[in-house]
Amino acid sequence: MILIILLFNLLNGKDIEYKAEKLPLDTTVYYHILKLEETITLQENDSIIINRVNDIAFDTLYNRLILTEPTLKSALFFNYSDGSFCNNIKTNYNIQDSFIINNGKDYINFNKIKAEYMQSEDYIKNGLTESGLKLVNSTFNKISIYRNKYYFLTHMTIPSIYFDRSYKNALPNRPVLCVYNEELELLKVISLVQENNWEYFPMNNIITILNDTIYTDNYNHYAMLNINKVSKENIKEEYELLTISQHDLQGKKINHVGFLPNSLVNSYLNYSFVETQLTSLREKIYYAYQLDDYIYTLKNKIVFKFKNLPYYNLKGLDSLYRLIQIKSKDNLFVDYNEKAKLCQISMIKLLNRKDNLLVLFTVYEEEHSLKMYYILQEYTIEGDLLSQTYFDDNPENQIKNVFYDSKNDYLCFLRKSKKGWTVEKRSFK
Repeated sequence: MILIILLFNLLNGKDIEYKAEKLPLDTTVYYHILKLEETITLQENDSIIINRVNDIAFDTLYNRLILTEPTLKSALFFNYSDGSFCNNIKTNYNIQDSFIINNGKDYINFNKIKAEYMQSEDYIKNGLTESGLKLVNSTFNKISIYRNKYYFLTHMTIPSIYFDRSYKNALPNRPVLCVYNEELELLKVISLVQENNWEYFPMNNIITILNDTIYTDNYNHYAMLNINKVSKENIKEEYELLTISQHDLQGKKINHVGFLPNSLVNSYLNYSFVETQLTSLREKIYYAYQLDDYIYTLKNKIVFKFKNLPYYNLKGLDSLYRLIQIKSKDNLFVDYNEKAKLCQISMIKLLNRKDNLLVLFTVYEEEHSLKMYYILQEYTIEGDLLSQTYFDDNPENQIKNVFYDSKNDYLCFLRKSKKGWTVEKRSFK
């Protein structure tokens, strides 16, 4: 009977009893109060109702907030002073047509079959049905403002036809960069498919532009492999561990500049929980990973290790890997709470404040009334910890995103409640 119980616990992951030890903290580190200066309500209307926000940016030149809204397939513009609605970019077929103009029709698919993209005027002629047309879309994901232009990292589906006519209406996904001017006119659509071949189609979720160079994260198709197969012992190519790539403003790849950190490779987790955050400061790129302990610059050069946190994840990563293996035997996935119990610190945002770096973490604690809270740290680029701030979320008015207002030196929280969406502007006091 005891043997049966032990076996049951093993199969359900209950043998994994790891619990992180809470570390002593230096309480003399300066504490920012983050004083509330103002709250604005984003003014929705009958045709503009915000359901979800992928990203938010503040355009200091035109004093407007830009939100990417995936359910509306739109970028929404609001006045930063009073929250009034200003304008809307809604995606349509002109993105697919512009993509063809800038990048050509021909491509090679995953099966190494030659194909060509269709222009919108040919959709009906080539037999695309009404239900098929609904699948032709573009969704703005992340946004970067660079030299008075808006760069939207976009996930696009585009109809195509195989040269051998074996399949007429394929709908490949393509990561693209849609570039708009101040008048919100589409200037061009840049392809971010690397190597221009069937092997490598990245899915991009983060973007930073510095000195006419685009830096974006890459979850390539190796992320889809069984996590047993991509491990330190059998890496064949450098790009199997790629996380960040470098492109010119035409989308052409320049270099691979970021790779999986040792903590994720050595624990065999690989791309399962990689989630990269990028920023630029003093003409350099800095990045960090969700469950890792370091700030990096290009080529994974360690800049500094995070300090004064209540937990570190290194031991928890091994337990997380074992739990994934156990649950995968029954085609089950590790949920947020299971992950958080083993790896209690998650780095979720990397920003720059003046000449320093702001790092935002979530901390999971069973004993906490809400099970989690936030820590905001400010570091010099040399790794000196300048300040540390703790704050809770509000279940009735949840934090959905965070951005920095460099004009007023505010940390701003995008929040959602039953009454709508608001932006809190808080000063560093």
